[in-house]
Formats: sequence, C-alpha cells, structure tokens
Amino acid sequence: MPRTGVATCSRCGHPPLPLPLTPTLPPPLPRPRPLPPTPTPSPTPTPNPNPNLLEDALGVVHRLDLNALNHCAQRFESASALAAARDKYCVTMATRGAWVEDAVTGRVLQIEEQLLNIEMAAG
Repeated sequence: MPRTGVATCSRCGHPPLPLPLTPTLPPPLPRPRPLPPTPTPSPTPTPNPNPNLLEDALGVVHRLDLNALNHCAQRFESASALAAARDKYCVTMATRGAWVEDAVTGRVLQIEEQLLNIEMAAG
C-alpha cells in the first residue's frame, strides 16, 4: 500500500477515526421537588393509599415526586417503631461491648471499671 501524508492503520489501511475535542456528557438530572400542596379530601385520618401524597402537621396534603432515585421504602410502620429498634440496637451493642479480654494477661475486664476520669484545667 503506498504511503501518503495521512496516517493509516498498519493492518487494514483505514484512516484513524476523528475524536471529539470535548467529551459529551448527558445533561444533569433535575432535582426532585415537591408538587404544589393539594387540599385534604377528608379531615379524618385514614391510611394513606397513595405513597406520593404526604400530609403535614397542619393537615395540608403535599404531592411528592417519589421514585427510586430520591427515596427508599420504609421498613418500620412508624417513627416510634424506628426509635424503639434503634434503642434496642444500642442496648445490644452496649451489652456486647461491656467486656474485653486483656491481651497480655488474658483476664476478662469490664469496660466501665477500666475508665479513667481525667479533669482538664487551664493553668
């Protein structure tokens, strides 16, 4: 194959493909925003059949744009159930970590008895 002023592939002879000068990125996704509030259909509290509607403390229902990118499914039936589970977890962790084994002596030590109270004073 004769050589010309244009660089070509040594195996097939094709000219190189032009590369874009700047990478093309997709436009950024818009941020999810709540839709304007809608009036409540009933003053009596009922289970929410539509998870995209949220009633605030004043009774105003807000329509939300919920999707897999801006929310997650609730695992607890209420905020108090979440708080109870958190408290139970903290008690479990405090109980599991209440004792340690001394690496040098092999004795089991209670953490609360091993703490030193240090007072900082400006001098």
